[in-house]
Parts: sequence; C-alpha cells; structure tokens
Amino acid sequence: MENQDTVFIDIKAIANRVLSKWYYFVGSLIVAFLLAFVHNKTAQRIYQFKSSLIIGQNQNGPKSANDILIAMGAEQKNITNLKDEMGRLTSFTMVRKTFEALNLKAAYYKGEDKGKNEQFGAGEFPFKVVIDSLDPQPLGVPIFVKLFPDSTYEVEVDAENVPIYDYSLNEVVRVEPELKIKERIHAREKFTHENLSFMIIPDDKYLAGIPEERVHFIFNSYDRLADTYIKRLEVKERDRDSYILDLEVTGSNPKKEIAILNKLMEVFKTTDLLEKMKLGENTLEYINTQLYDARFNLTQSEQGLTNFQTSSDIVNADLATTTLSAEMQRLKQQQNELAVTLKLYERLKGYLESDLELTESIAASAYNLNDGGVQAMLTEIIRLNSEKTQQEPIVGPEHPSIKRINLQINSAREALKQQVRTAIQSTVIKKQEIDRQLASNQAQFNKIPLQQRRIQELQRSSEFDKTTYQNLLQKKTEAEILLTNTTSDVKILDSARMMGSQPVSPKTTVSYLLALIIGLAIPYVLITLKDYLDDSVKSKDDLITSTKIPYLGMILRGEKSNALVFEGKSRSGVAESFRSLRVNLEHMRPSLNGVNGHGNNAAGVNGKVNGFKSIQTIGLTSSVSGEGKTFCSVNLASAFAQSGKKTIIICGDLRKPKFSEYFDINNKTGLSGYLIGDFTINDIIQPTKIENLYVIDAGYAPNNPNPTIILDSARMEQLMDKLKQEFDQIIIDTPPIGFVAEYFILKKYVDSSIYVVRSNYTNKKLLGEINDLYNNKKVDNISVVLNDVKLSQALYGYGDKRNGY
Repeated sequence: MENQDTVFIDIKAIANRVLSKWYYFVGSLIVAFLLAFVHNKTAQRIYQFKSSLIIGQNQNGPKSANDILIAMGAEQKNITNLKDEMGRLTSFTMVRKTFEALNLKAAYYKGEDKGKNEQFGAGEFPFKVVIDSLDPQPLGVPIFVKLFPDSTYEVEVDAENVPIYDYSLNEVVRVEPELKIKERIHAREKFTHENLSFMIIPDDKYLAGIPEERVHFIFNSYDRLADTYIKRLEVKERDRDSYILDLEVTGSNPKKEIAILNKLMEVFKTTDLLEKMKLGENTLEYINTQLYDARFNLTQSEQGLTNFQTSSDIVNADLATTTLSAEMQRLKQQQNELAVTLKLYERLKGYLESDLELTESIAASAYNLNDGGVQAMLTEIIRLNSEKTQQEPIVGPEHPSIKRINLQINSAREALKQQVRTAIQSTVIKKQEIDRQLASNQAQFNKIPLQQRRIQELQRSSEFDKTTYQNLLQKKTEAEILLTNTTSDVKILDSARMMGSQPVSPKTTVSYLLALIIGLAIPYVLITLKDYLDDSVKSKDDLITSTKIPYLGMILRGEKSNALVFEGKSRSGVAESFRSLRVNLEHMRPSLNGVNGHGNNAAGVNGKVNGFKSIQTIGLTSSVSGEGKTFCSVNLASAFAQSGKKTIIICGDLRKPKFSEYFDINNKTGLSGYLIGDFTINDIIQPTKIENLYVIDAGYAPNNPNPTIILDSARMEQLMDKLKQEFDQIIIDTPPIGFVAEYFILKKYVDSSIYVVRSNYTNKKLLGEINDLYNNKKVDNISVVLNDVKLSQALYGYGDKRNGY
C-alpha cells in the first residue's frame, strides 16, 4: 500500500506541475503544430520507387570459365553468388556508368530556390545545356537564366568559393574565391568564360511558354551523384531461395528516379553480357594458339613421312611388326598426353608460385586438365579474386572484408599448390611407367629393319598430330557457337515504378504526432529542469519534507495592488486563506498547555478558553526580507479583528518597518519613541480603518538607538502587560530570525510563533537554521505558513475570487 501511495503522489505532483504551467504547454503546442504545418506544406515531397531483376544460373551462355568447360566435356560448376551480384549492382563503378549513360552532368530547376523543383525529361524544361567535356565548369553552383521573347537568355552567376571541375580529368582543378557573371546570349550560341562554357538549346517539346521568373541549372560531377545515389539505393533478396533482387530507392522527381533505376538495370545487364563475351573471346584466343601449334606439328609430321617414303623402298610390315607398332603407338600417345598434362601442371605451378593474380585468361591454360579437384579450387580462387576486384575500390585495401578475402585467396592458393604438386608426382610416375614399357617394346622393335621402324614412327606421329588437330578444331567450333549465342544471365523482371501515390516524406500524421510529443515534452522538460535547479520551496509537500516544524496553513497569492486584503474584497481567496489560518490557530490551543505567557487574557478567565490556555500573542518571523512576513502579520491581525476580537499589531522590526505601506498612520510616533521614554502607551496606539484593529508602528527615535537594547527593556515588558489586559489578540511583526537577535528578545512575549515561508522564493537551505533551533528545542510553539501560493498549486481552488467558494 505504501508503494501505491507513493506512485499516486508522484502522479499527482506531475499533474499539478503541468496544470500550474498550462499556458507553457498551450504555447509550445501551438508553435509545434505551426512548425509541423509549415513543414508539411513546404518540405520537398519524397517518393519511393521499386524495380526487380532476376539473376540467371548460366542458362544462356558462358559467363565464367566453367561454362567453357561444358563445351570441352567438363562438369559444370555453379558459382553464382547473389551477395556478389548485389555488391556489383550497388558498386560505385556501376552507378557512375549509369549517370554517364544518362548524361546527367546538368540538373534543371524551376524558380530561384537552389536545388528545389527539379525538372527532368523532354518537354519539362525550356531548354537543355550542351557542354564540351574539355571545358571546366563551376560545380554545384546555381546558374540563373532569365528567358526573353526574342529567344535571348540572360545568364547570371554570383557565388563564392566555387570549385571549378574538369570533366576530362574528373577532378576539381581549382577553387575560385568569387565568381560573378551576368551576360545576355542567344540560343545555340556558345557562351564562353574562363570558368563557364556552355550552349543553350531550346526544347521544342516545351509548350508551357516563357516562365516569368528565372530558372536555374547546376553542374554536377558523376562521382558526387554516384556517391549520393548509392546511399539512397537499397538492394534486397526477395526470398532466401530466390534469385530475384528487388531494387528500392527514394527521390523527389518521379520521372528522373524511374529513368535512373531502369538505366541502372540496363547497364548492369549490358556489363554482364560484355564480361561474358570478353571471357569467351579470351578462351577462343587460347584455343587458336593451341590450334596453330597443332597445325604446324601435323604439317611437319606428314611432310616427314612423305619424304621418307619417297626416298626409301619399303615393304609391308608383317603381323608382328604391325602388332608391336600398334602397341607402341598406343603407349606413345599416352606418353604424349602425359607430357602435355605434366606441362600444363608445371605451367599452373609456375603461376601459383609467382605473385601473379589468377584470372580466367590464365586459368584457360588448365582447361585440358582432366582433374576435377584442381578445376574446383581454381574456380574458387577466380571467384575470390573477382569479389576482391569489385569491393576493393569501394571499401579500400585495408577494410576487414578485403583482408578476409585475401586470407581466403592465400589459403586456396596453398591448397591448390599442394594439389598440383601431388598431381605432378602422380603424372611423373605414370610417365616413367610408360617410358619403361616403350623402352621394352623398343628393344624388341630394334630387331625390325631400320627403315620399317622409321616409317611406323612417322605414321604414329602423323596420326597423333592429326587427332590433336581435329580435337582442337571441334573445341573451337563449339566455343564459337557458344560465343555467338551468348546472352546476359540478368533479366529485368519489373521495370521501375513509383510505390503508391502518396509521398513517403513528409508524413503528415507522423509530423503532427511528433509535434504533439515535442510540444508536450519540451515545456515539461524545461519545467522539470527549472524545478530541479530551483532549490526554493514551491508547495506544501516541499515545505513538509524540508522541515519537522508543524504545518499551519497556506496563504494564496493575491493582487499586488491590494496589500490589505480585508479592504473591499473581503471574500477573495487570499482573505479566506487568512480566515482559515486564524481558525487553525484557534484549534491549536489544546496543544499549547504550559506555553509561556505574560498577563491575563481579556477573552477568557485567567487567560483560558474552555479550559485551555488561549493563544493571545502571536509573533511572525521569517528567514530573510521579502518573504511576506509583514503582509501576513497585517492581514492575520485584520482577520482576527474582523472576527470581532479587539486586535493590535506591533511592528517589532525596528530596522525595516513597513506598516506605513498598509495603514494611513503617523510613522513618527511609535514603539521606538515609547521605549526611549518620549511617548506613553496611549500615544503610540493608533486606530485603523478596519474595525477592532489598532496599530503600534516602529516610529522614530532620535540618535538611532540599538533595537536590541531598547527591546530588551522594562518598558517593553510593561507595554506587553498593558496590551494583554486591553486587547483580545496581539500580533507582533518580529524581525527575521536569521540575522539579528531581536526575535529571541520578543519571543518571550509571544504564546506562539509563525515562521513565514514564501512559495518559489524561500531557499530550502535557509530553513536549515530554524530546523536546527527547533530540533535543539531552542524554539518551541512554532509553526510554518506557506505564503504566496498560486491557486493552481493549492490542494483545492476557489473558483471565482470575487464570489468566494
């Protein structure tokens, strides 16, 4: 239950804090909603666009070396990686090619607001700008153009710190501190300036007429356009098992964004096709090189056989010779094949042991290797090299992804080296066995006549060269057919389109919701921060938690012009506060048995009311000046007087008297003069306009006597005894408790003290002294009153101050 009470009090405190500053929240909400309205009306509309394409699986022709292996009878390896394709699609190079293909050096805008209201496409802008790439142009600077009916144009540029860009070098060549140009030119007339050169070509499809205000265009660099577009472009896989990629981008000009997105897919598709065709051409080049060597060898072997047969008289070989020759021919063919294989392995080993990067063109030398393991490793290295080549220009050589790829490449190269070494050893062993068998057959064949053996050797060599040549011709034909039919594996599935008819930014509902949240949050945070930094007492709860002195009541804030609240508006909220304070004082009588007092009470027998000692003399004090001590003293006395009690109020604060601000009295006659013997008691008691209320002002004493000395005199005690006999209620406005000793002198004459704390004025640290006095029992019969409390901070309100409750 305690926890629940605590939460309730916290919520109540928050609600009171908000309600007390309601005008801050209203003002903040008005400003926030006004800003949201202006934002929704003036912010640039941003739309979302989407397209999709599908990445094929080598269905239409060679895309990598593995596809060429299909034509040579090798097994197909699927190495398509969607992550790599997504990286290529969003790469800087690919996007920059797109802007180059669209020739977007210049952007066109209606109006004079820089970069706003962009126009794109035929018929959307009055003219186009043609430039020479060799001429430097100002980058990112608005070039304003005013159109005239006589087909002339006024060109104006006024900018500072202008970068001058050279499109041929693709870099900023200098920065001009100031660029000011204003000149009138004709259509199709080249405008030439040191820092600006172009020609205006009117758009015949533009039918809107001559705009009244100036228009402008801005030159952009392809690099900057690509960098900006990449940040807006998002490519996602549609599904985990799908090869469809969705492209999404946001922008303000639907025509331009759709054109860029469609062109990006076209450039990506064309680039894929060109890469495949280039790889096919490299493969054909390698086959042609091998075919040239095979043709030369075949010619040489056939010519040698013919020449030897012509110069020799040779008889047909017998059966034994034929059989032996056939066996040797088979072994010789195997020996040659092993030699070629060994040569290819040695060549691949050389590449691996060098620092050269393995590419498709280098790998083409290994196509005749009938080794699936080597082919798989080689394919993986080529794929990693390709991935590194694509990513390194974007992220840099020191990026963790590039380092990871380098480690994978090195690991794959080492594994391939080991595989090649093993294959070389195995091939050498096989070749040695073939050599041994050939040597054995050769020993038998030596028995055959030399000329017969020579013819058979030449025939075997010729047959082998012929077979090799025919195989290469067949491979070339197949590769040419595949290259001729090569198409891209990229297929555009959906052309670019705008998603919905409403912009994604600004979102009206979200703007107003944010305005509501911010409009409430800002004043609340400021109020909370102010309360946190403000160490003054603000409310009853603050006062109760800051002191153990009993709480007596609160005084509501009144009108500054009406310091004496019981004149005229006696039913106001502040007047009711003093009446409530008077009642609370009367109810405190039972707890004051044994309080110090002097004299008898005129309101009761022997100073008692209903058997309890009454509170006849009340002293009011505070921490410092300005807390409303005198205000509370005067009006509390007025409340007692209005209740029918004969009441007198004494200005005990001789150092800073203020009664003359409340009453029309003679301020020369008062307590000071009486205490030094200049006046009698009857001389210093002055009536007021309020019935039953009398005043003793501080008065004036010559020679400025010390208040501490004269207050602690016998005449002061005589005065108090006399007043207690003649008045029902005595109120003493005592000095502040913190700086002078007069309070403790006057304290012996009072039955009860009231310590006045002013809301939002009295610092909590000032309560430390009165708390120490109270805790050490140096002051007793004291209570605290919270003064100047706003109606919204009170526990309950008074509705209309003029009409009371």
